[in-house]
Amino acid sequence: MNEDVLEAQRCLVFLAILTVFYCVFCCCLAYCNNGDDDHPTHPGHSVHVIKAAGIHPSVLRSIPVVSYKLQLS
Repeated sequence: MNEDVLEAQRCLVFLAILTVFYCVFCCCLAYCNNGDDDHPTHPGHSVHVIKAAGIHPSVLRSIPVVSYKLQLS
């Protein structure tokens, strides 16, 4: 066979394998993250979910605020 044909076949096989791995990865992500963060799918697993809640309003009020006015000469 022609060397170019063999190279094209190798590229197609590599692309097919890469596509299969990508599909498996996406399926694993979809299985692990079913949208219910409060209740893990498998209670026996020690998966901890960190939720970003922001800064508590009392902490924001405790930060000092200083006003200034810039005077140009």
